[in-house]
Amino acid sequence: MRWTIRLLRGVDSFLDDWRGTEARPGVPARPGVLARLGALELRVDEIAGRLGDVERELRLNGGTSLRDAVHRIEQRLG
Repeated sequence: MRWTIRLLRGVDSFLDDWRGTEARPGVPARPGVLARLGALELRVDEIAGRLGDVERELRLNGGTSLRDAVHRIEQRLG
């Protein structure tokens, strides 16, 4: 009987984490797993966009990229 009660409490805790919990007096709300995964996906998309910007700056493109500027400075100094 005790084993069953411990098992059910564990399942209940898991489901609370999965679904999330609403705010209660003195306890902040916790988003569920799917809401947190959605937030992570948004951040990954945002970071991927920034990495694309960085990659564009590291390619020669005829004068306006950061790499072009470094190349010009090297030529002047060399």
